[in-house]
Amino acid sequence: MLDLAPEVQDGVRLNQITEAHAKVLKGVKSKERQVALFKQIVAMGLSVKAAETLAREQKDIEFEEAEEANGKPEAAPTPAKTAHVSGLETELMQKLAVYVEIRVRDKDKGQIVLRFESNDDFARLIEVLRK
Repeated sequence: MLDLAPEVQDGVRLNQITEAHAKVLKGVKSKERQVALFKQIVAMGLSVKAAETLAREQKDIEFEEAEEANGKPEAAPTPAKTAHVSGLETELMQKLAVYVEIRVRDKDKGQIVLRFESNDDFARLIEVLRK
């Protein structure tokens, strides 16, 4: 537990997350990513299994970034995510209770990615979007 970012350690002490959640976060090498994932887990009230899935996705992102750093050509440079876009992601995650990623591609283009963990999540998400 001492390998975790201080904010995550505090989260365990304050019962914001369980020790099982903390073990998942321990597998994330970057302290910044640990804290970001911790905040998502708390904001969305994620189960340990959902947190594991999210952490795995984060590892995939880290792996892709490492490949790009090792000389693989990048398709197109993506603009840095602004605080406004990050705030919108968090707001949507809280409202929809699923992982949300906003990918900004160009000045006026992008994608909103919604990830679900089960058929029930999918059905609930579709119901919310149809309203």
